[in-house]
Amino acid sequence: MILIVTGQYAGAQYIYPLIKKWSVNKTTKWNIVAKGASCKFWDKVNIKYTKIVNISSQEVSEYLELMRPNLIITSTSLNYNFEALYINEGKKKKIPTASFI
Repeated sequence: MILIVTGQYAGAQYIYPLIKKWSVNKTTKWNIVAKGASCKFWDKVNIKYTKIVNISSQEVSEYLELMRPNLIITSTSLNYNFEALYINEGKKKKIPTASFI
């Protein structure tokens, strides 16, 4: 399963083509966690996601243990710590990460 993490609207837009392809082909299992303006984008394109309001490193760590993703894909945003929490906790658990800048 691929975990997708987005915080800003444009970051969600960058990742959307992958989600669209995977949704049509049903070739890849994925899950989205989103915060901030990216939620507006996912609502607009009618893509299911888990909305996050506030989250700590410990909660991210526990979520990763529960979901056990093979890969974490993030959008990256300046001055926005949300995606960094998942990147850092993923690295601690040796989960590969990829970020769209």
